[in-house]
Amino acid sequence: MRDVAKRIAEDVVEARRRALVETENLHEKYPCLPEEPAPGVTLVEVGLVEDPVFRALSHELDGLRADPVKNAEQIAATERAVRARAMELGSAKLQATEEEQRKYPFLPRRVDDVLVSDLRLAEDDVFQELVAAGPGSNPELLTATERQLRGRASELAAANKSVDAFRTDEDEAVRARNPFLESNEVKLVPLRELGLPSDPTYAALATERLQLMQSPERNAAAIAATEEALRGRVEELALARAAAEDVLLAKYPFLATLPGAVLLANEDVKRT
Repeated sequence: MRDVAKRIAEDVVEARRRALVETENLHEKYPCLPEEPAPGVTLVEVGLVEDPVFRALSHELDGLRADPVKNAEQIAATERAVRARAMELGSAKLQATEEEQRKYPFLPRRVDDVLVSDLRLAEDDVFQELVAAGPGSNPELLTATERQLRGRASELAAANKSVDAFRTDEDEAVRARNPFLESNEVKLVPLRELGLPSDPTYAALATERLQLMQSPERNAAAIAATEEALRGRVEELALARAAAEDVLLAKYPFLATLPGAVLLANEDVKRT
């Protein structure tokens, strides 16, 4: 039991570290955003990266920032819209969390530092079977059942954190192989979703860079130019992927409700 508690505590610390890094990255890009878009809900918990509306506003803001003097008023207006959307998402997350607490009052708002609404309890067969079994009016059975339910919620929280950690590790692995990329996402598309090695244009540029790196001092200018071209290609891929997802979500809006849905559904879905 002590080992389990220690592991949970370590997972919580690591999850908080990742959340802090992600929050800092978001604040650097969007200084207009609050740390908590809703009371008790952090910026990284509201799903900004996955939200098509926020992403569209972000892309608009990027374009306007190319000429900050000329577009000062539009930038300010778009930043207000960005903030408002984040607050809207935060409010929805808080509402969902409070609803889960009303349904399961024996659970805290956070289970091992994961918001109870992020556990998707309604979709977990084990949890719902325990709920359906119901102890009736027997207080001892009620206590035992609630203990089991809390245990299952804790297992789901651990799984949630494991998935988040795996995705972060995947993004960081892409960055490690491409150190000229500045963050784990481009245009709000995670690096792991871009399939960089399979893109012929990117692969050719990456090979060219590796050849130039054999004489880094002599080829410094060429390396810088190639890395700029690589970043440009990544941005093109990210924008294309985001646009394709928007089309897909317009056709299949239910995909937006899937937990951690990959930005583009598989080819079978796209062909239907």
